Amino acid sequence: PRADDDDDDGGSPFPHPDITVSVNFGSQKFLEQAAVPMAFLQLQWTLITWITRDKAQRELLLVHGLRPGGYWLALFAVEAASACVLCALVAGCAAWFELFDGGSFGAIFALLALWSCAMVPQLAWLSCGFARPQPAGQASLVVFVLSVAFFAAADLASLPRPQQTLLCLVPTFALELGIFSFWPAADVIPLRLVCALLALDVVLWSLLTWYVSQVIVVGPGTARPWHFVLTDATA
Repeated sequence: PRADDDDDDGGSPFPHPDITVSVNFGSQKFLEQAAVPMAFLQLQWTLITWITRDKAQRELLLVHGLRPGGYWLALFAVEAASACVLCALVAGCAAWFELFDGGSFGAIFALLALWSCAMVPQLAWLSCGFARPQPAGQASLVVFVLSVAFFAAADLASLPRPQQTLLCLVPTFALELGIFSFWPAADVIPLRLVCALLALDVVLWSLLTWYVSQVIVVGPGTARPWHFVLTDATA
C-alpha cells in the first residue's frame, strides 16, 4: 500500500476506532460477566449451608421462645450486611482498575449489593429441599454456575427489552444484565431499572421462601397444607 493511503479516511490509524470499541466491549464485559460473580461463590456456599444447618434447629428456637420469623429476619440482616461489605470491596477494586467500562463506585456497589440481598432469600428457598448442609451448598454452586453459563451461551442479552425485564425476576440474570448495562454499546435495559427489579426480587423471593418453607418441610417439623394461606385468612 502507498504511504498516502492512510489519508483516504481522514488519517485515522488502524485499527479503526469502531473496531477497537467493539473488541474492547466484547473482551471487557466477558471479564466482569464471568469473574465478578465468582467472587461471591464462597459467600453463597457458606450462607446456604448455615441456613440449612440452622433450619434443623427450628424446634430449639421454639424451646428458647424465639419466633422463627424474627430469627430469619435477623439472619437475613446479618448476611446482607456481610455481603454488602464484600460488595464494597469488589466495587472499590472495580472502580480503581476502571472495570465496568469505567463505571462509578456507587453504581457498581448498588448493583452488587441489591443482587446480594436478592440472593439471600433465593438461597433460603433452595435450602427448603435439603436437610443436610453439604448437599445444599453443592446444589447452590451448581445452580449458580449453570445460570451464569446459560446466560452467556443463550445470549439472553440480545432478547427484546420486555423479555429482559422478565429475566430480572431471576437475580443472577438481573446481575448479568446489570453488568451489560455499563456499556453504551449494549442494547439492554438501563441499570436503574435492573436495580429496581432486584429490589422487587428481594420481596418476591422472600415471600416465596416463606410459603415454600411452610408447605415443604425436610427434616424436623410438620408441613402445612398448600392452601393454608386461604384457610388461615378465612378462619
